[in-house]
Amino acid sequence: MTRAVANAVDKSVDARKPAFRIAAKALAKALGDVVEVTPPGGKYTIPILNTVRIEVADGGLTLTGCDLDQWMIRTLATSDREPNSAEWVASIRPFATCVPARALLAIVKQIDGDAMVEVTGPVGDETRVTIKAGRSRFRVACLPVTDFPMPVAPEMGCSFSIAATALADVFAAVEHAISSEETRYYLNGIYMHPEALDQRFAATDGHKLARLAHDAPDGAASFPAVIVGRQTVAVLDKLLVAAVKAQEADSPAMVEVDAPAKGNVIYWQMPAADGGEVTLIAKTIDGTFPDYTRVIPSAPPNVLTIDREALSAAIKRVATVCSDKTRAVKLVLDGDKATVSTTSIEIGDAMEELPCMYMGDAIEIGFNGDYWRACLGAVATDKVVMKFTDEGGPCRIEAEGGESALVQVLMPLRV
Repeated sequence: MTRAVANAVDKSVDARKPAFRIAAKALAKALGDVVEVTPPGGKYTIPILNTVRIEVADGGLTLTGCDLDQWMIRTLATSDREPNSAEWVASIRPFATCVPARALLAIVKQIDGDAMVEVTGPVGDETRVTIKAGRSRFRVACLPVTDFPMPVAPEMGCSFSIAATALADVFAAVEHAISSEETRYYLNGIYMHPEALDQRFAATDGHKLARLAHDAPDGAASFPAVIVGRQTVAVLDKLLVAAVKAQEADSPAMVEVDAPAKGNVIYWQMPAADGGEVTLIAKTIDGTFPDYTRVIPSAPPNVLTIDREALSAAIKRVATVCSDKTRAVKLVLDGDKATVSTTSIEIGDAMEELPCMYMGDAIEIGFNGDYWRACLGAVATDKVVMKFTDEGGPCRIEAEGGESALVQVLMPLRV
C-alpha cells in the first residue's frame, strides 16, 4: 500500500467514539416517560419492542419507545458541554442504537441523580452499550437500530393547541366512565368531537356516562371525531402532570394536537420538565361511538341539590355492608331529607340521613355505590345537582350553578 493510499484510508475512518454524557436524573426522567409504552419485565415476544431507541446528534438526545399502537418520543439536551470540555466534544460522534428500556432505567435509577453518566455506543461488531458513572460500569446488550419500527409520518391536515391544565381537567372529569369491556372495544376510550362552538369529550361504559363541553380552540372545529384509547389517556394523564409542572408562571404549558383528516392517529406534543419535549403518537380506536345524547335526560322534573362530599362519604360508609356484586345503595327522597341505605342478607343493613334541598315527588331509587361515587368525584363544586325523571329512568348529575359544562348520567339499579 502506497503512502498516499494509506493516508486516504486513515482520513476516511472516523476515530471519534460514539458517546454522550448526561446527568443521571435527567436521563432517568426521560426514560421514565418512554417506558410508559414498553411492557414491565420486557414481556413483548418481539424483542425490539422491549427496547428504547437512542439517537444522539448535535448535543441532543432523542429516546423513542413503542408498542406498535403508541410511540413515545422524548427529546432533551445532553450534558456534553457540562463542564465545558472542547476536548470531549471533539472526541465524540453521533450514533444510534436500541437498548432494553426498563433495564437501562433500573441502572440509571441506582446512580446518584447529580452524577454524570457516560454512555458509549457499540463500535464495529460490538453488540453492547457501556454505561459509566463514577466507579460503576455496566455493559448492556443492544439491538440494531434498523430493526426498530419507527412511525410513518402521515400528512397532517388538522391541528389545535390546548393548555395542558385544561386537557388534564377534561380527562379527569370523564375518564372514570371509560369502559374496560373488551367486547365493546368502541367504548374503550374518550370520544372527542366538535359540536357547534364546542369541543366535546364523552365516555360511557353503559352504566354511567360523562360528557364535558369545552370551548373549542382555534382549529378544533375541523378536527375529526376520534376515540382516544384508554391506554393513551392513561399515558397522557402522566405526561400532562409533568407538563404543568414545567410551565412558567406567566406562560402556561400548551399541548399541540395534530392528526390527518381521517383521524386514525394523533400526535400529542408538549413540554417536558427539563426543557425538552415529549411527543406521544397514538393510534385511535377504529370504531363508531354510539349516539350518547339519546340517554341524557333533557329536563327531568325532580331535582336534588346536596353537599357533594357529605353524600359521597355517606355512600362509602353504608356500602361497607354491601356483599353482592351490584354494590347497590338506595336513595330515598322526601322533602328536605335524603336517606342513603343498603341491606345485605349476609351482613346486615346501614342507613344515613342527610339534609338537602329537593323539589319534586317522593322517590326511591338505587345505584351502584362505586359508580355513584365516581360520578360525584368528577364534580368540581361543593354542591351537586341530581335530576330524576322517575324511579326507573337515568339520573342526570351536574355541578351546581345553572348550565353545566360537565353532564353525567347514572343508570339506576333495582333495590
